[in-house]
Amino acid sequence: MIESVIYREAQGVVRVTLSGDFSVDDFRQAMGEVVRIRQTVGPTHAIWDVTGLEFSQIDIDVLRRTSEARAGFAPRRGTERVAVLVSGSIEQAIMKLFLDLSEDTETAQRVFTDPAAAEAWCLTGDDRA
Repeated sequence: MIESVIYREAQGVVRVTLSGDFSVDDFRQAMGEVVRIRQTVGPTHAIWDVTGLEFSQIDIDVLRRTSEARAGFAPRRGTERVAVLVSGSIEQAIMKLFLDLSEDTETAQRVFTDPAAAEAWCLTGDDRA
């Protein structure tokens, strides 16, 4: 379920928060909102907070369908940074697999378990963050 999609103009960042059971349709809707914001304000980085997402029903088929949904938005994305915030190492491995399946994008993307590191990298691109 989509909890929120919030654009923070001062930082040039969209923060998407997903929780509960994962839905490819919810993901597609959230991606559409991020793209709409970018079309309105220009390039923006994004933080996808999925710490409240239920990962137990996410399998390789779900990851592939989600990757295919994401690919539909690829021509509309630029070189923005995308930080994915997860709650633990299992979720981190699943999201890294998803990003590997979605590697046909120009977007710089990383998975984090530390919210401060995710935000710092997203805002600066500094790998030391």
